[in-house]
Amino acid sequence: MFRCQKCGQIAPPGAKSERVAVSTRSKVYPSRGQSPERRFGGGFRGRPPVPKKQQDRGGEGREIVQELMVCPNCAEAVRKEQAAREAILIAQEAEERARQKAALAASLAAERESSDDEDGDED
Repeated sequence: MFRCQKCGQIAPPGAKSERVAVSTRSKVYPSRGQSPERRFGGGFRGRPPVPKKQQDRGGEGREIVQELMVCPNCAEAVRKEQAAREAILIAQEAEERARQKAALAASLAAERESSDDEDGDED
């Protein structure tokens, strides 16, 4: 038994809890370890060589900020909310790309017109 952190109800015995990431943030991970040129290894007389550790190049990812332990009903509701939010974000990004594309097309058309006017002045 546990108390759902979303609805506050006590879950019935035997109900499985689910962890749901409520908020995340982007994170840049730095590289760790030594470069291959600086790594060294090997053993002493008669001992097997020590395996060299691989270099972790780091990278970019997402990190969980807040996580809730919820009942199965609330977990489904949270997943639907997250899917709706993602769909809205994708639609907004598509609109922004369309605006940028239209602005670029307008600027190219203006450049062509100005270059055509300059060519027409020379005649």
